[in-house]
Amino acid sequence: MTQSLQPFSSSFTSDIPDILTELGCSIALTTYQAGKVIFISADRNALIQLARTFNTPMGITHSGRRMGIVTLDEVVVFANDSDFAWNYPKQPETYDAFYLPRSVYYTGTIDLHDIAWGEAGLWGVNTLFSSLSLIDEEYSFTPKWTPPFIRELQPEDRCHLNGMAMADGAPKYVTALGESNHKEGWRENKYSGGIIMEVPTKEILFRGLSMPHSPRVIDDKLYFLNSAAGEVMAAEPEQGIVESVNQVPGYARGLAGYGDYLFVGTSQIREKHQHSDMPIAKGETFAGIVVIHRPTGRIAGSIRYHTTCKEIYDVAVLPGVIRPGILNHTSSFHRNLLSMPGDYFYKDMEEFLPEGRDCAPVSLGVLKGGENPNRIMERVAKGVVTVALLGGLIIHTPDIANAVTPSFTEKTGANNPFNGVTHQLNPRPTFIDIDNDSDTVNDDIFIGKSGGEIIYYNNTATYNTTPAPTLDEWGMIILLAMTMVGLA
Repeated sequence: MTQSLQPFSSSFTSDIPDILTELGCSIALTTYQAGKVIFISADRNALIQLARTFNTPMGITHSGRRMGIVTLDEVVVFANDSDFAWNYPKQPETYDAFYLPRSVYYTGTIDLHDIAWGEAGLWGVNTLFSSLSLIDEEYSFTPKWTPPFIRELQPEDRCHLNGMAMADGAPKYVTALGESNHKEGWRENKYSGGIIMEVPTKEILFRGLSMPHSPRVIDDKLYFLNSAAGEVMAAEPEQGIVESVNQVPGYARGLAGYGDYLFVGTSQIREKHQHSDMPIAKGETFAGIVVIHRPTGRIAGSIRYHTTCKEIYDVAVLPGVIRPGILNHTSSFHRNLLSMPGDYFYKDMEEFLPEGRDCAPVSLGVLKGGENPNRIMERVAKGVVTVALLGGLIIHTPDIANAVTPSFTEKTGANNPFNGVTHQLNPRPTFIDIDNDSDTVNDDIFIGKSGGEIIYYNNTATYNTTPAPTLDEWGMIILLAMTMVGLA
């Protein structure tokens, strides 16, 4: 009996993890058909994907710490909080970037496609109103540009304006599926009526394209997707030159460039188009990502979805991000995460962490002056244990004893100084010499569980030397911390 595949099951060619590792990046894609934003990262020879639910996600843009995602009737803006990433309570010490929702623009159902930040603000391709619009807090949208053949703004999707390429902080090129000025007129010649326009001049640069999407300016060159033909195209508009870079096995939509590579989204052909005049209708198609080596035009690798995901709209590269995480703006947890520059706080953590789940180990290290006491230390210094609890308490124990193999014995009942004590912020496992018997690097163990229970294991090892631990400049804070948790 064949075992059924899990949702979003995928396969990939062996070069993909190497390419992502070489570039030092992750990729993000949107699939409105499956209602997900998916992050894909390399993990040695494997890939890790993180899928989060959004309502009909379309265009995605990334600039510095910001990320914007188009949904059915909103644009959600996220900010990367790398400090929070390492301490994400559900999976601590996992992520190096974490995108948290920071604002939402309520655009209404205007069929927004591509978006990008420019000098004037957040630009969006307003497909319903056949215009480029600015998205801000003043209106649903502010129209700024229309094609030369559109005579008035009406919610009629007259030319299916969809893609936008930015250059020098402003829209430079756009794609549309036709030159119509009446409602959905682009459908009349959709497989060969596509066009590319230059925004500043309103000049139509190329005609006769097959449902073009995703124009991008990469290294001063225009790339776009001739979607219904599955073609990746490169153009030099000043010379009137356009040529095919390569062809991908699917409806090509979603394009991002980074380093020497192009990341191209591919979609399966919808059933209603399988026997149509669409150029790629008779070939094999799949949903996924095809990676093209830009200098040679060869296909360097691919990611193929086998279940759930059938169509992709957009693709973005996250430079310098190895393992990203993201919280949907509809989740309850993000409302209880309060952040400010250099610090963050939690409220009502019990509703976020699953009951009975053991929290993950904490890193140990030296807390330097001026550092945020809520952070979990990444640096490890032999003989020094610094614990920064999520509640802000600091315990610092220098210990220079020489250890043999440590041995741990569980302390229960009255022998556990934390017996009966719960902690709203769900402490995580750590090491500390709580009984002052001069244990060395390993010390005693505390395991904080999601329900608030703290389990204590005592280190009963014998040591070669047993100098008494000393308290440094943090001594007063240690006493305060012990008082707050009932130890002093």
